[in-house]
Amino acid sequence: MLKFQYVEFFKGVSLHIGIALAYNCKKQTSTMRTFAASILFLVFFLIRFNAFAASEFFLHTEKQGYYSVTISDQTLISSSNYFRFFDLAHGNHSVTITDIMTGTNLYSGTVTLSQNTRKVVRMDAAWRLFPVSDVGVNWVNWYTQGGTNSGIGTQSGTTTTTTGTTANTPPAIDFGAAKAKIDAESFDNRKLEVAKSITSKTSLTSAQIAEICQLLSFDTSKLEYAKFAYDYCSDKANYFKVSSTFTFSSYARDLEKYVKSR
Repeated sequence: MLKFQYVEFFKGVSLHIGIALAYNCKKQTSTMRTFAASILFLVFFLIRFNAFAASEFFLHTEKQGYYSVTISDQTLISSSNYFRFFDLAHGNHSVTITDIMTGTNLYSGTVTLSQNTRKVVRMDAAWRLFPVSDVGVNWVNWYTQGGTNSGIGTQSGTTTTTTGTTANTPPAIDFGAAKAKIDAESFDNRKLEVAKSITSKTSLTSAQIAEICQLLSFDTSKLEYAKFAYDYCSDKANYFKVSSTFTFSSYARDLEKYVKSR
């Protein structure tokens, strides 16, 4: 932020000097006119640099699908349910979400981005937008991010290209710490709430989902969590591993029916 405070100060001083010189440029020598033009160009550059400082927008859609997400002039197309946008100007941005398979416009709205901040939001199954957190970001240069970000996730993972756009894997978590946080709760209903909250912010393997199910005492809680976590599973072909966590086979069959219906 200190870097941008200097930018703001110098921009203000330069702007006043540039305006004053431009106003009297007809009375000045050729050298002075050139100097005034240089100052105005510098002011324009600083304004553009400041406007595109480091704002970011991360979106997670809870409902599985194949979507196109557009924020201002950037568009990502992916079936991963995670969309990450970088190099955005701070201020208001229009956001639209479209179902690629049907062409249906699912959401249109506006978000406000703060300077040097990553806004993280989630979209529920009814296509309502909810804030998750605002995380400060600090870019040392155009390809290196300085410091560390708060939150359960870290910005790591692979990048793939789909129909000319970029889609990223969701943030990774400290799975051991996540399990400990869930297991620290005394009652199943609270364990279930915490498990859902953690899962909604990342992507888990079927084996990890099965481990979380093992932390729950009742099959009803395991089934509810297993159905919820299916959309966040990175290897759905192995979801049969989760069925083995149930005490009664009827719950395993219920989960299998659910998976087949998706």
